[in-house]
Amino acid sequence: WDSRRVEMITMSAGMGERFAQTAREFTEKIRELGPSPVSRAGQEAGRQAVS
Repeated sequence: WDSRRVEMITMSAGMGERFAQTAREFTEKIRELGPSPVSRAGQEAGRQAVS
């Protein structure tokens, strides 16, 4: 489990610009971390189940 891939942020509906900025920053952080190891593990488990 990589806690850098999950964030909890509280904002009001009137904070549109702040929401957009936070989303951009989080997206950039996720791109820097690369593909999710959870996704890769699930794909591998699926391959093993089919073969």
